[in-house]
Amino acid sequence: MRPRVIELHIDEVLLSGFASAGWERTVAAMQRELQRLLGEPGLAANTIEPGLQADTRTAVLQTKPGESPEQVGARIAASVITSLTPHHHG
Repeated sequence: MRPRVIELHIDEVLLSGFASAGWERTVAAMQRELQRLLGEPGLAANTIEPGLQADTRTAVLQTKPGESPEQVGARIAASVITSLTPHHHG
């Protein structure tokens, strides 16, 4: 069986209230977590519908007290993956 190729394009990530260093760390963590989740066997790669185009403009996450930029980035990535799975689209 050929491995599936998944292309994910994110046009824009808006982060309010982050200093420049925090923003960069958050985006880097989000990218790492997306790569990890998309590469996990049986998780995203097998549940994302081929050709799916999702709009996640409504994804708003509130940071938690003491949460690191890396933790926020991982939560953003999880939210993106959730928005791409069939159960999310009904």
